[in-house]
Amino acid sequence: MTKLNKRKSFVVGVVLLFSIMLVLAGCGGTDTPSGEQKGEQKQTDSGKKGEILIGTAGPFTGPNAEYGKGLRQGTEIAAEEWNAKGGLLGKEIKLVHGDTQGDSKQATTVANKFVSQDIVAVLGATFSNEALAANPIFEQAKLPAVSGVASAAKIRTAPGNAYFFRTVGNDSGIGGFLAKFCQEGLNAKTIAFINDGTAYTKGAVQSIKAAADKLGLKTVFDEGITPGEKDYTATITKLKQIAPDVIVGGTFAPEGGLLKKQAFEAKLDSKFVFISGNQNPTFAEIAGKEAAKGSFDVEYMGVMDVDTPLATSLIAKVKEKYNENVDTFAGNWYDAANALFKAIEAAGTTDGEKVREALLNLKTFDGATGPVTFTEVGERKEQSYVAKQFNGEAWVKYNPKG
Repeated sequence: MTKLNKRKSFVVGVVLLFSIMLVLAGCGGTDTPSGEQKGEQKQTDSGKKGEILIGTAGPFTGPNAEYGKGLRQGTEIAAEEWNAKGGLLGKEIKLVHGDTQGDSKQATTVANKFVSQDIVAVLGATFSNEALAANPIFEQAKLPAVSGVASAAKIRTAPGNAYFFRTVGNDSGIGGFLAKFCQEGLNAKTIAFINDGTAYTKGAVQSIKAAADKLGLKTVFDEGITPGEKDYTATITKLKQIAPDVIVGGTFAPEGGLLKKQAFEAKLDSKFVFISGNQNPTFAEIAGKEAAKGSFDVEYMGVMDVDTPLATSLIAKVKEKYNENVDTFAGNWYDAANALFKAIEAAGTTDGEKVREALLNLKTFDGATGPVTFTEVGERKEQSYVAKQFNGEAWVKYNPKG
């Protein structure tokens, strides 16, 4: 080979090597974390973008999407307010919504995805069964998680809850209030229980039943139903034969609405008292307004039940931003977001361990649902309850005198 040919070969080799390097460089972005969809890039370091990424975990689609509405309303408005004042630690707060669809398996998928991204903390999960599934993942990654809804007492004693906080009461407290309401407010002497077997409803029903026993109320029925079924007439038939004064429904709105519809059709006259979660449009839509009328629901005190300037402001902002009414739990989520943002601000960092410590030491602040602060294990210190009745058009605070 001549010197000229050698020189040409060398040049061609360099060009070819350079081209290969360019191709490899262009392919570098395809290495995405497990669980991310094709074309989706792992979030880069929040600091480089001037953003602080906060995950939200809740049902934004599917049959339980109504329960994601309050999460969206409360957290987005809180983030907008903080960003309008300069954000957090000089950076903009960006919410990354994770759709759990109300399913514990999907909640696990969302939790793992958050861990694979640059999420620094989480607002969620929404349902108690989701929290039980996701919390150990968050704890291992040292991601603080603050929920505005997940209230099952079991969460606090289950493994993996060290980084879990909530701005809603622990269900162990709802039992006494609801049992007393049935006895004194509804003059009940006999009581029946239905639960759908989820972590939240099962735990709440156990708390109510224990309190009812102490008050001398006679339990005449205590059975479960399967969520998602389309026919509960077998249960309704049993209840009609027993005719209890009060039936406590440990269900969410889809099942609660169907139970009330079929009870109405069977002319079952017992009073229905549902536990926290049936005051959304799904209940009356499924039951029908006539069948739903007269139903009771005992809830944690929400933004609509608190007469403060902050509550009034949140209700107005929801209406203005979304052109829809404020959700029952929007205030609890608003308070959860503010608690988390205040803790990050106090910690001066997004380091999970330091944010957790700041949450535990958070000074009491005025929230949309009242004063907010946490116990030494992350429970809300104060939470009140309210009984409401569906009047055929809306849920209103129950007044036994009419």
